[in-house]
Amino acid sequence: MSRRTIHSVLLGVLLLILIAGSYSWVHAHLYVDYQALEETRRGRIADYDELRGLVDRHDVFADSLTRALDTLRGRSKVVLARENSKITFEYLNELATVNGRHMRLNLVTGRRHEFDRYQSTSYMIEGEASFHHLFAFLWKLEHYKRLYTIESLHWQETTRSEGRDSAPRSLVKFRMAITGYGTGSQWSEDTTLIDEGQPEPLEHNPFRPLVRDYIPPNLRNLLDVDHAQLQGLSDDRAFLLDHQQKLQVMREGDAVYLGLLTDIDKQGRYAEFTLNKGGFIEKVVLRLPQRR
Repeated sequence: MSRRTIHSVLLGVLLLILIAGSYSWVHAHLYVDYQALEETRRGRIADYDELRGLVDRHDVFADSLTRALDTLRGRSKVVLARENSKITFEYLNELATVNGRHMRLNLVTGRRHEFDRYQSTSYMIEGEASFHHLFAFLWKLEHYKRLYTIESLHWQETTRSEGRDSAPRSLVKFRMAITGYGTGSQWSEDTTLIDEGQPEPLEHNPFRPLVRDYIPPNLRNLLDVDHAQLQGLSDDRAFLLDHQQKLQVMREGDAVYLGLLTDIDKQGRYAEFTLNKGGFIEKVVLRLPQRR
């Protein structure tokens, strides 16, 4: 065997020994680090998957919460957590106040019923008011968001006179059964009444005939347009002489005998009145005298 061959064999053996040693060293030292990195990678992937699942669940929860809030805001009625005679009486008294005028109510508490998810209490209300006042009260009770149901309503007209010289007032005596509802939870909530609107004014009282066979007397001594003279106009006032030649200053909306002053037209030099003469509506126009 030549020397060159021997050297080649020795170099090959040394190379094999070096490779084997390097592999052993790498396997002995770096494999542990590799395993640690692999475990870290698996852990990070697991964390990522968990976070991704949380994000997906968050989106689902956010959508559900949005729908629930939309439903809550759009609900037509609200059931209080607590419902009792004190809360109901205060609420009804606030509803019964219309334009600063208060309706006197008598409230009698009836039976209380407990159910799985709510409770109810029955009440009997008695009172007396003008028809328009009672209508406004019933409208609020129906349209405001607190849940009360009207079980029955009985009413009849009555008249009252404040004195011998005053016109009798048309009133309505009523008796009404209602039911109030509560969830029975212990939550503390604000029961302050929020003004949720007012009804449109009624044109007619069903207890009063649309057409009468008489014209009521002028018990309040209001201006009689048929016997008045227009003396002057400003932007928002009309100056009139009544049948006794007394000067009266009036604005739009002021009451006159059988009606109202409904329009003041300074440029047109006239004042218009709307009168109800026994159920027949009549427009009366008073004009300023022609200038000389």
